[in-house]
Amino acid sequence: MIRRVRRSLIFGVIGLLVIGLLVLLEVARTWFRYRPLVAALADSAPATTAYMTRRAREGKPVVSRAWVPLDSLPAAVVCAVVGSENANFFRQGALDWTNQRELFNRLLHGDLSRGASGIPQQLARNLFLSPDRTATRKLREYVLAFQVSALLTKHRQLELYLNLVEWGDGTWGVAAGSQTLFGRAPDQLTPTESILLANVLPAPSRGLQFPLSPRRRAKMIRVADMLWRTTALDGVTSSATAARIRRLGEFVDQGMSPAEALAAATVEMGPERVVDFNLPFDPAGRPIRCMPGRRGVR
Repeated sequence: MIRRVRRSLIFGVIGLLVIGLLVLLEVARTWFRYRPLVAALADSAPATTAYMTRRAREGKPVVSRAWVPLDSLPAAVVCAVVGSENANFFRQGALDWTNQRELFNRLLHGDLSRGASGIPQQLARNLFLSPDRTATRKLREYVLAFQVSALLTKHRQLELYLNLVEWGDGTWGVAAGSQTLFGRAPDQLTPTESILLANVLPAPSRGLQFPLSPRRRAKMIRVADMLWRTTALDGVTSSATAARIRRLGEFVDQGMSPAEALAAATVEMGPERVVDFNLPFDPAGRPIRCMPGRRGVR
């Protein structure tokens, strides 16, 4: 009996050592294979991405794509994306460890519904990997997220992310997404439209139907409040935006399509004003970060 236990422990230790060695080899292989490609992103944009190629194979080729510099985008659009996808983006390094702990707890309970990936991870995955949920892909994603964070500034990461992710079938980048969903460039979007646009990202193929789903509305209202806290919107505009989002949800619950709900809200509440300023800069010329807490609590 003792020999059997001892033999099992030895085989177990050997197995763990082999697994650890394989993990280290995969980390090294990924690091050295992709490092030149990630470094090149500092001053150049790729002609295509792994996700674009995959979607083309699925019968969804690129239909609309346009590049827009980050500094030309409205603060409301940029900060709405940060608030929706990775609120701690400017506070964290490669990973948001709070989200990683939540992911670990969900995995322990067998919940694989969400990946808890922040902007560096999503950018790495879109550029080089696939959406397949495997341990190897997740490991590569972590390695590449550290490379992205080490070799690219936050400004550049955001610029690449906003211009390379999918905003609908065949639609890539924030400019193309804005044009497809609202018929206007990003700098002509209202605050509500900016938040809707950002919240399309988790399920781009569903369009505006996804952000106006009951589970997503509370998230959008929190983003409206975040835009006030980060000075992207003033208090009156933020409150009016939250009220409009609630009303849009009520219209959708009554059976209206997103387009019909937007039109009905305009009739009932009046047209919404476009926020006419770009990403603000501090006196040193650096973009002000989309970080909650600048104004305190209302």
